[in-house]
Amino acid sequence: MHARTLICALLLISTTCTPGAFAQPDERELSRRGRMGIQLEATPEGGIRVTGVFDATAAARCGLEPGDVFVRINGRDASDPASFSNAATSIRAGQETPIIVRRDDQDVLLTMIPDERPPETLTGATVEYGALWLDDDTGVRTLLTRPDSPPDDLRAPDGSLPAVLLIQGIPCASVETLNNPAHPYSQIISRLSNAGFVTLRVDKPGVGESTGTPCPDCGFDIELEAFGAGLDMLAQAEGVDASRLYIVGISMGVCQAPLVAKGRDVAGIVTFGGGVEPWFSYWMNNFRERALISGEDPAQINERMRRWRTVIAEMLIFKKTPDEIRAKYPELTDALELNLDRPAGRHYTFHQELDAHDLASAWASSSSDVLAVHGEYDLIATSDDHRTLVDIVNTHGSGRAEWRVIPGMGHGFTVHDSLEESFTAIGQGRPSTAFYEMCAEWIDQHARSPGR
Repeated sequence: MHARTLICALLLISTTCTPGAFAQPDERELSRRGRMGIQLEATPEGGIRVTGVFDATAAARCGLEPGDVFVRINGRDASDPASFSNAATSIRAGQETPIIVRRDDQDVLLTMIPDERPPETLTGATVEYGALWLDDDTGVRTLLTRPDSPPDDLRAPDGSLPAVLLIQGIPCASVETLNNPAHPYSQIISRLSNAGFVTLRVDKPGVGESTGTPCPDCGFDIELEAFGAGLDMLAQAEGVDASRLYIVGISMGVCQAPLVAKGRDVAGIVTFGGGVEPWFSYWMNNFRERALISGEDPAQINERMRRWRTVIAEMLIFKKTPDEIRAKYPELTDALELNLDRPAGRHYTFHQELDAHDLASAWASSSSDVLAVHGEYDLIATSDDHRTLVDIVNTHGSGRAEWRVIPGMGHGFTVHDSLEESFTAIGQGRPSTAFYEMCAEWIDQHARSPGR
């Protein structure tokens, strides 16, 4: 996704929250995110520039102008797409928000009072905003949808309905996407809701209206805690059939799904675009494949990977900090071309904690049935990743697993003419609903199966 598209989506998503079925035991609530009312683009220098200001919005009232380049929001750096996205999560409706922008080579301080955003809506369903609280008092936003008229033959004898937890990918972006119907998560949720399923999304700590450490600085395990608490909450929600709980894991969500399901009663798991091998192995193999598909000299790739294996092993296996690695191997880290502090936009501890988990064992102990879906032109996760996952479940788990391939599909749910095109233009191919429909159909059939 282009930076401009991503930033605009973050700003225009609806985020007003209303009391839902998930009342917190201590009755704490999460405050609402605010809306600026602007359009943005990434500058050639890597900054974030205002390209449009909508009339009668907070941005218009505070004096933001097209051409302004963001410097800081609420005291947080906002000078590039990643830091801007992080800073934008601190904006709350009705609260004074100091903003510094660069205008005509000068820094200008503005004070904005953001507007409330309208809540999510979904035709044929009710969206309930709630929250849950983690052990360290981090509050995370929950978004539950209930179908208005589910089919009677999907109900259990007591009238309860099956339910699905969606676990998102690695980016620090909110899953509050329903007001953008084209978003992949909206596509999945709408189909499941239309089929009669209750669905739940859980924003990560430090994302959207969730509190706590900003997501780029968070680790892997606190996300597991949040998703696990969400699944427990879903199992206890009014009108939910706890014997028919499902997980849909997307990309990084594939790594998290078996860990969240472990020790819990999950009827089925659908995965797309994720793997099962140790995170160190994944890094080494995947970065090699990316270099090869980019047409680099294989001999040079091998030499680079020899340097990388030392540095990555120090980080992931021996749990060294980036500063310790840089001090020990200056000749390697200088030429690494990798952001050691935040690889893939996430804190290095996120990757360390992920590598410490044995994903294969988690899948081996699974009692869930599994559908593993691979996009033919998905370089982020290969067909071997999915076949291995299925083999582990069928050999060691008590559930049954199958894998399917969607021709031409890349990691961004779009269809391409080649693997090379898919890799260089992730998410920019021809739109396809193949996975969304396959996911909803499999879960629907499974939930109705008397022999599941």
